[in-house]
Amino acid sequence: GITLNKSSATLKISGSTKENCYLTATVNPGDATNKKVNWSSSNTAVATVTDGKVTDYGCANFEDPAKGRDLIESEILSHHKTLPIGEFAIGTNTTAYRMARTYGIEDRLPILIAEKTGPHLALGDTCYSHEEDNRVYNPDGKEIVAKDNECSLNRKSKDEETKLSAYFQCHTDITIPFDELGLLCGIRADGSEVKILENGRFVLAGCDMLNEQLDA
Repeated sequence: GITLNKSSATLKISGSTKENCYLTATVNPGDATNKKVNWSSSNTAVATVTDGKVTDYGCANFEDPAKGRDLIESEILSHHKTLPIGEFAIGTNTTAYRMARTYGIEDRLPILIAEKTGPHLALGDTCYSHEEDNRVYNPDGKEIVAKDNECSLNRKSKDEETKLSAYFQCHTDITIPFDELGLLCGIRADGSEVKILENGRFVLAGCDMLNEQLDA
C-alpha cells in the first residue's frame, strides 16, 4: 500500500508570501520491487501533460478562463493546440540572477543568460532541433547533451507524413525564478527521489557555492 505524510493541508497565499506543502509517499512493504508512484491533480485545467505533451492548461490572469487559455495558446504554445517538452535544464547562473533581482533588469538580460537564472523548460522543438544525433562539445571538452523527445523521434520514420510531425518550428523557454521554487528533485528508476533545489536553494551535495549569491 501507499501512505502519505499528510492527509490534508491548508496553504496561505498573500501577495509575495506563499506557503509550500510537500507530500511524501511511502510504499509498503519496504522491500517492494516497484516503488514508483504516479501523482495526479484534481484540477487538470491548470496543466496536464500526457505522453510528453501538454494536453490541457489554464491561466489565472483573467476572470474569464477562455481568455487565459487563449493567452497560453498564443504566447507559449505558439498557436499550436499541443506541444511536447523540448528541453529541461537546471540554471546555475545565480550571479546573474542576483544582479537582475538587485537592479530590476530581468527583462533586459539576453535570453541565453536569462534562461540560466533558474530551472527552465521549453515547449516545442528540442534545443538542437534537427541535430539530435550530432554530438556537440563545449570548448572545455564537455559534451552538450540534446535528447530526443516523443515527437522529434518521428524524423526517423519511413512514413513521410509522420516525418512532418517531428518538429513544430518553435521553442518557448519558461524560467522559474529561484525565489518562486518550492522543490525540484530527480526521480531514480526505483522511484526514490534526489533533492536538487528546495525553497529556492540548492541542496544537492557539492552545490553550496551556488547558494552564495542567492543568500547575498
